[in-house]
Amino acid sequence: MKRTEDARVARTKTKLFTAFLELLRIKTFEEITINEICLRTDIRRATFYKHFTDKYDFLAGLARALRANFEKSYGEKVVIKNLDLEVYEGEFLTLLGSSGCGKTTILRCISGLETPTKGKIFLDNEDMTFTEPQKRQVNTIFQNYALFPFMSVKDNVTFGLKMKKIDPNEIEKRVTNMIKLVHLEGYENRKPKELSGGEQQRVSIIRGLINNPRVLLLDEPLSALDLK
Repeated sequence: MKRTEDARVARTKTKLFTAFLELLRIKTFEEITINEICLRTDIRRATFYKHFTDKYDFLAGLARALRANFEKSYGEKVVIKNLDLEVYEGEFLTLLGSSGCGKTTILRCISGLETPTKGKIFLDNEDMTFTEPQKRQVNTIFQNYALFPFMSVKDNVTFGLKMKKIDPNEIEKRVTNMIKLVHLEGYENRKPKELSGGEQQRVSIIRGLINNPRVLLLDEPLSALDLK
């Protein structure tokens, strides 16, 4: 029942956002009223105010890429307590804390590799708490590279695009640009074991970037790179 209710709320918000974007084509933000938004969607004002305090809060919801409010426990041990996190379109956010404080666990929950003990994770106002990792527009660049040892550099970088069945010509264009970005031209057919630690890390970085994710998570991915 809870998931059904969450899905209903997500559909309501999607309808409101769609109506707002349609109105923006013919009016300015200041001219648009909450009544107009509700009339276009056949949604009551009371329902609107159940989710948003005012028009400006509603606008903030449009720009909010990621919202997370959850806890994570392993047995009796609470690792993440009362996390309340919002990340907006184009924002760069850094998590600081001592070793073992739960930074990586937060990233794993957002990416879908772990499930929160309680709470919710929203991506573009859609509940992603129980969505499988491969179905989220989220990519993680790991500290330990996590490259496929039996694949070449090129195959590692393009793996995600092939799983999404992206056009081969588009894949070739993207991988060429990414290889140039990190100065690994000529390394396309090498296996990870034939690369230095810094080179492996560069492959890991572009493997995350090439998918154009809505949210990019980085777990200390620059530790093996030189300053230059």
